[in-house]
Amino acid sequence: MIITLSLLMERATEDLRRGRITRSVYDHVWMAVYEETHALSPGRDK
Repeated sequence: MIITLSLLMERATEDLRRGRITRSVYDHVWMAVYEETHALSPGRDK
């Protein structure tokens, strides 16, 4: 799952650099990846 999220961020970063997505879309992707990563954290329920 972490690899998939990492690849998603790499793709979003490249798309932003090339103008294929807006900063708003990039920020949305970033927040979704952050939330998923946080959900995977072993200490999140503490």
